[in-house]
This record gives sequence, C-alpha cells and structure tokens, in this order.
Amino acid sequence: MNKKIKKNNPWKVTFVLGLSILFILIILTSVKAKQDKKIIEGKEYIIENSKAFFFYSPDCLHCEEVFPLVFNYSLIYPITFLDASKNNFNIPGVPFVVVRLSDDTLVPLFGTVEITSWLGCALEEKTTEDCRAFNELN
Repeated sequence: MNKKIKKNNPWKVTFVLGLSILFILIILTSVKAKQDKKIIEGKEYIIENSKAFFFYSPDCLHCEEVFPLVFNYSLIYPITFLDASKNNFNIPGVPFVVVRLSDDTLVPLFGTVEITSWLGCALEEKTTEDCRAFNELN
C-alpha cells in the first residue's frame, strides 16, 4: 500500500477556484434578477422599475429610426426592450412604446411621429399642454 501522494497542479487549483468564483457570481446575479415578472404570451418579462416598454422588430425601418432616441432615454429611465418579431404581442404594430406613469397609468405611443414627439414628455410625466408647447418650440 505504497500510494504516491500527488501534488496538486497550481493551474488546476487556479482553474477550479476560478470556476467556483464564476459559479457564485452567476448565482448571485440570478438571485438579483428574480424581480417581479409579468407573463406575456407565455414569456416572463421583468417589469419591476420599468418605466417604459419598447416593442420593435429588427427589420423595421421605423424602429431603426426611433431606436437611438429610445436608447438614449434608456440611459436615464429603465426601459424594457421587447423584440416583437420573436413574440406574438397584442400590439398595433411596431415601433410601439408603452410608458408607465407613477400612478400606473399606461401611455401608448405608436409610430415614429408619436414616439419622437411625445416619448420625452411621457417619461418626464409632463402635462399635455407642456408637451405641446415643447413640441411647438422644436
């Protein structure tokens, strides 16, 4: 019973330790991601803290036109991006944005003109009069 004691390879130890840390990070981020979820057409979407939902399609030219605007607002407000070409949402078409106000009122914006004209005002929860005045100036 003369067993040789093998020394652990330092690379193997480092690799196992790295995998362990990665596994722990994945678990921690998945726990954090378990927020309120809404089931839409059999799919779950995180809705907690989402101020707006942007429905788009990758082949939609109008979506491409408003995408930079929506993306810039998403740096300020939490906006959920939903690919309408992969899911069957009950929406009038794309591009389509639904803004959730602080009192949980939903403001739908359909098309390039409505989104570019009203998205900022809806996200900032300005009154209709304030938005009209803002749009007339620009």
